[in-house]
Amino acid sequence: MALILSGERVLFAPDAIVRAEMPSGLRTARSQNIRWEQGRIELARRYVPQLLRVTVKALRGEAIASPLVLLDAVMEHIIPPFSLLVGMSLLLLLTALLLESTVGVQLAVLLLLAEIGYLFAGLMMTGVSRKVYLSLLYAPAFLIWKCWLYLRVLLRVDRQGWVRTTRIGEEN
Repeated sequence: MALILSGERVLFAPDAIVRAEMPSGLRTARSQNIRWEQGRIELARRYVPQLLRVTVKALRGEAIASPLVLLDAVMEHIIPPFSLLVGMSLLLLLTALLLESTVGVQLAVLLLLAEIGYLFAGLMMTGVSRKVYLSLLYAPAFLIWKCWLYLRVLLRVDRQGWVRTTRIGEEN
């Protein structure tokens, strides 16, 4: 964000490879996910106001950064994680069903179909294996876990400093 605020263009590096050892299960991934979500929220709190101020300056021609690049950075911070969007769509569907709102049900179903389409379009474009599609059977459990974790982080129930995540082979 500091680079973007100073007018530098940050570009996608298609040949870059990042290798990391991942936690072996949801239980060991908990501290890592708490850390990631706390970081996401902290970045938004720290940079969105700055990015918006510089965007206004850029629109007036008073900043070296491109207003579109700045707005893209703002959107990156304020759009919630995909799992949270799906969770909110499911909550909308449940609420609409309870309130017997036809328009609400239609909107929720449309959102969910769009989200499912987005997910499968990405999977098909990357040519993932059948095993990845089968792993989607765990999606409901992951969705509940991730939404619960995100809510706890937002409400600051799970406040933690940096905690090293246990990796494969390190479990007791």
